Amino acid sequence: MIRRRYNKLEGLKDLDGIWKSDKSNMKSIVVSYFNNLFSNIPSSYAYGDLPNLFPTLDEGVAEDLNKPVCEDEAKDGLSDGDATSNDSPIEQVRLMVPITDDPTLPTLTFRTWVLGPITCAILAFVSQFFLYRQNTIRIPSTCVQMLLIALGKLMAATLPSKPVKVPGTRWSFSMNPGPFNIKENVLLTILATSGSDSPYAVTILSVKKIYYKKYLNFWAGLLMVLTTQFFLITVTASFAYAVVPGYFFPSIGALSIVCLFWKNSVTAQLIGSGLSGFGIGSFSFDWNVISSYLANPLGFPMSTIISNAIGFVLLLYIICPIAYWTNSNNARHFPFSSLELFDKSGHLYDVSKVLNHSDLTFNKKGYENYSHLYMSVVYLFSIGFEFASITATLSHFVAFHARDVWRQFKQAYLNKNANIEDIHNRLMKKYDLVPQWWFFAIAVLGIFMGILSCEGFGNQMQLPYWGILLACLIVMIFLLPLGVLRATTGQSMDLVVISELLMGYIYPGRPIANLVFKALTISTQSHALSFFSEFKLAHYMKIAPRSMFVAQVTGTIISSIVSVAASWWLLSAVENICVPEKLPKGSPWTCPGMTVTYDNSVIWGVVGPMRIYYPDGVYSKLLYFFLIGGIAPLLIWALSKYFPEKKWIKSINIPNILGGASVLLIAGAVNYWSWITVGVLFNVIIYNKYKDWWTKYNYVLANGLDLGVAFQSLLTSATLQINGIYGVNWWGLDVGDHCPLAQCPTAPGVSVEGCPTV
Repeated sequence: MIRRRYNKLEGLKDLDGIWKSDKSNMKSIVVSYFNNLFSNIPSSYAYGDLPNLFPTLDEGVAEDLNKPVCEDEAKDGLSDGDATSNDSPIEQVRLMVPITDDPTLPTLTFRTWVLGPITCAILAFVSQFFLYRQNTIRIPSTCVQMLLIALGKLMAATLPSKPVKVPGTRWSFSMNPGPFNIKENVLLTILATSGSDSPYAVTILSVKKIYYKKYLNFWAGLLMVLTTQFFLITVTASFAYAVVPGYFFPSIGALSIVCLFWKNSVTAQLIGSGLSGFGIGSFSFDWNVISSYLANPLGFPMSTIISNAIGFVLLLYIICPIAYWTNSNNARHFPFSSLELFDKSGHLYDVSKVLNHSDLTFNKKGYENYSHLYMSVVYLFSIGFEFASITATLSHFVAFHARDVWRQFKQAYLNKNANIEDIHNRLMKKYDLVPQWWFFAIAVLGIFMGILSCEGFGNQMQLPYWGILLACLIVMIFLLPLGVLRATTGQSMDLVVISELLMGYIYPGRPIANLVFKALTISTQSHALSFFSEFKLAHYMKIAPRSMFVAQVTGTIISSIVSVAASWWLLSAVENICVPEKLPKGSPWTCPGMTVTYDNSVIWGVVGPMRIYYPDGVYSKLLYFFLIGGIAPLLIWALSKYFPEKKWIKSINIPNILGGASVLLIAGAVNYWSWITVGVLFNVIIYNKYKDWWTKYNYVLANGLDLGVAFQSLLTSATLQINGIYGVNWWGLDVGDHCPLAQCPTAPGVSVEGCPTV
């Protein structure tokens, strides 16, 4: 019965049938949805209203679309009277994925090679450009897809179809091989969005130049990055409004009513600060602030919003206040929440006293004569939550999903007599697989470039060759369980803390080596899982694996080169970039993400976990979070078994709760309160009272807001702010929240410049 509701989609050959339908008033949503379908279930699915995302088709159109394109393939393997044997054994796939294919649809077309690289380069530049701002901006893939549909159909309507011969060869190609189709759009999106995320290895260039004051060879940096990388109304309104918080009135990004009334009280400003305190009475009217760190709240189900809210409240309003006001580890000698590191006197930690500047290695004698390293209480327990999330994710997977995974494994690999080939596997047999030697060649080339980058260029990366091999080994060990985890639970766990911790113990006292090892590990893991996810998408969209591989590699190379070049240019063009105290008023180039990366290199690389945690550190008890994270999901599992009638117990997801506070240190309470408020407004109030409006416009509004803010920020940044023009000089130009005293210590007798002594 349920399946019949989705029959309109099962015969979807390409977008042309829908685009030509008079009733298809939501054309772009079909394309944007498929790209995210198998990695993130949209909020509409959580609410059980998925069919409303798609246009209603005429009966004739529906019948035509339901007719399999490859009938022989569709019938292959069918048992008499068994309709379901022709489809996937996975219910979500049966409900949503077409069981048809048209292998004649072109994919790697002239349009793909023109639009793909250009869009990828633009996105890579924009992503790297905004990485250094106070609030980062990311253009969603759905916005990219909408633009690519328009551009692709424009090229299909205007370019000539006559074959073009390549001079001096027998080769020829067509600039317009036919209507712009869904397979082209998927490949274009994969290629283009390869540039949407800045390569983590690029931060090595910035941290070494800005904070360690050391030159890094451009080609060494490029080799390292290549190694690790392998609506109109809404948009216009969003663009126009974004000029106000983005240029003329940045302060509305984190307005604090409490701080405006109590300008001389440390306690009041600590309570009211949305960036450095509890954020009571603080709210943001800047869409960039609301969506920059926690992503667009209009696209999340209420269950995710609740999980994030629980984690946020647990960390900021329960654990941190208890530790702070009881002065655990002298917490009140330092700010409640700060990105900075401190010494025992409450002043900023002078890294130069514990570092040999000549080779950027740890100075043990200087450290013994100076001070232990201290953190703000929010910084400290944010790391604790990261510790707990690692073991909680694995524990949750074992408790709730291991049995299902093992059963599916036995069915797939041990039961040889079972007919496990569904229609999608059979349809994909007509396409050639990617040869194994292609992957081996990429791996060997990547390892070679990594070793050359580390061992060559005067050993600027500090990491010996065995670090490259160790990073590959770690990824190989964790890749399968992490891949199964993402595929079965939709949750992701990265290897950031594991890589930092491991290299901190094995090869301490070398901050750049720690950064490089972390970049190699998490980027390799991230790209491997992305490749898996994209090949899974290609499998369901019936795209030739070789075409997908070519698009992925091309996009990765383009985005790597453009990202390094953009970072290199910004570091030279913006004076005092990432040094907030030296920047002019209103400058957005404060780089909070870079500051955290630098701090982590000091914590894990310079001083090292042995002197901060176990065995000689002041924060050794923080390692108990590993144990807490491992036990908590098991308790939830036990409760769900003991009270089987309480179905809501199984919905308690400890990894999601712990991950909910993952960006609190950088984003601040104002981001969370604003994000939660907007999420509840649209996904509860508007969804329940105005469901038709929500179904038709919620995602269009979400994409329009993101796109308008991105265009406005790029325009003002590239034309005005990059040239030192930051707007009218008035109190609203401050990018902070007007709560400077929230950064002050509250312990008696601690004297810090700019702060009253308690």
